[in-house]
Amino acid sequence: NSTDAVDAGRSKGVVRFNHVSFAYPEAEGKVLDDIDFDNPEAKTAVFDSIKNWFDVTGADAARVDAAKCMSPQTIHELQEYIGVPTFGENFDMCVDFVADWVGDDAEDGMLDFPLFQAIVNDFAYGQNFDNTDEISLKKIFDQDGLYGDHVNQMVTFIDNHDRNRFLTEAGGNVAKMQNALTFIHTCRGIPVVFQGTEQNRGNANGQAISGIADTYNRWCMQTKDANGNVTADYFNTNTDTYQLIASLNELRQEYTALREGTQREVWSSPHFYAFSRRMDAGEKVGEEVICAFNN
Repeated sequence: NSTDAVDAGRSKGVVRFNHVSFAYPEAEGKVLDDIDFDNPEAKTAVFDSIKNWFDVTGADAARVDAAKCMSPQTIHELQEYIGVPTFGENFDMCVDFVADWVGDDAEDGMLDFPLFQAIVNDFAYGQNFDNTDEISLKKIFDQDGLYGDHVNQMVTFIDNHDRNRFLTEAGGNVAKMQNALTFIHTCRGIPVVFQGTEQNRGNANGQAISGIADTYNRWCMQTKDANGNVTADYFNTNTDTYQLIASLNELRQEYTALREGTQREVWSSPHFYAFSRRMDAGEKVGEEVICAFNN
């Protein structure tokens, strides 16, 4: 049992822990333990524990939380060991930093926080697509070369459980949110939709939210009573945004270029941005989709 191995290591010195430099206030000043992956026993215990979950569930991929707490090489070893692609989370808006965890000797992809911030800036706030002095679409896409051949494996999103809902940032404007969703389903990368976005959820009051999470950012899709019985189910497949996402997924299935094609900028100006997705090789060579957006 790998858990027993880690517990035993704590008392016998087999598994060493280093302290990281942050603490949760509710932990009364205690810091979080960080596993020393240079220790073979610790590494084996953790890797075996993770692999067991994939052997049991047959999951297709793994998300590595707080990837910066592990070296890119160690995560790549884990990826090879469990036999599925991984993508990591580095809560950072700097492409240079995020790209260090992407590659043939690192992870297949990462959560694309730099592009996320550009999407919020340009689609929610209506900022300048073309302004490379701030985080904008053009500034981020101009650095795509840092991801090499893995650029189409970057994981794109408009909001998640750690950030305000896009709809909140957009002041309740559903059209802006749907524009942003269309964008991530057509630009390079793998789009991810956070539960509740398809239900048009967000504070939607047009006011600034204190902190990084509004009241809907970890919204439960069901309400249950004390006995665990579902008393309300909020998963509505008839919302306009749910139907839009369904159509966008069908579009991605129909056109290989939207999943695998090379992205090339066609036009960039303050409030108009256009790009091409084109298959440069393979069975669908020459297939091309032109995508244009304004804000």
